[in-house]
Amino acid sequence: CDCNGTECASGWSGTYCDVRCIKHGHTEGKVCVCDTGYSTADCSVLCPDCSGHGTCFDNSFHDGTCVCDQDWYDPNCKTRCVVSECFVGASPAARAQCNATTGQCECQFDAIAGYWGGDQC
Repeated sequence: CDCNGTECASGWSGTYCDVRCIKHGHTEGKVCVCDTGYSTADCSVLCPDCSGHGTCFDNSFHDGTCVCDQDWYDPNCKTRCVVSECFVGASPAARAQCNATTGQCECQFDAIAGYWGGDQC
């Protein structure tokens, strides 16, 4: 390997040409270019199904996770949450938020928005 050069041998990638790139990608220079739907430096991670409500972060510079569309949450973008629909009948609904990980309605709890609690926030 000419590790100081600009290219790795076919099937290898990385700064020192020490990362395998054979199953779901091909080498261009020192980068393993992933096939569509695969990610990580060696293109070994298959993107999950983002349920039609998100996009997988694929390619060798991403980790293969879903980036959900607005109002969709959880690792596979299956859970819909709209703040205005949280705690129906509560006033004001502005004290509610959607949990960024689970998509469940919850009360705001931070120094900027305030610390709210209770059944209806």
